[in-house]
Amino acid sequence: MADEIEQILETYHFNTLVSMAEAAGLRSTGPGGKKLRKKELLAAMRAEFFTEKRVRASWERLSERERAALNRLLLRGGSAPTKSLRRELIRAGLSTQAPQREEPKSYSYYSGVPYDRGAYEGAPTSPRSQVFEDVIARLTYHGLVFSQS
Repeated sequence: MADEIEQILETYHFNTLVSMAEAAGLRSTGPGGKKLRKKELLAAMRAEFFTEKRVRASWERLSERERAALNRLLLRGGSAPTKSLRRELIRAGLSTQAPQREEPKSYSYYSGVPYDRGAYEGAPTSPRSQVFEDVIARLTYHGLVFSQS
């Protein structure tokens, strides 16, 4: 499982990993305040990010909606295809469908999340949003749920 998580984290953009580490209270800089390189950051995350204490602290910061969404994922064994999880959370009233775009947005890896080209990109900074991608982005930001490409 640890190898699988490490492989998944490798797919994330560096800035996303920095945000996740900082949200968890982990260091993202080395001596002199210089940002860690991705390899160094991943090593620090591997050592500190998946401890019970850190996971519990992140869980305690979740809203009721986010906890319920996480529980639904855990009831599926901790892994689920995005489409079926989206459908389940929408049916349960825990999330909503993303708004439709008139024109597909050009693909950018800036978000750091390996979503499809032109798809709605979740924003962890929208705490009241019920859009499925935003709910999952907040769980990812807290280091509790990860997307595979």
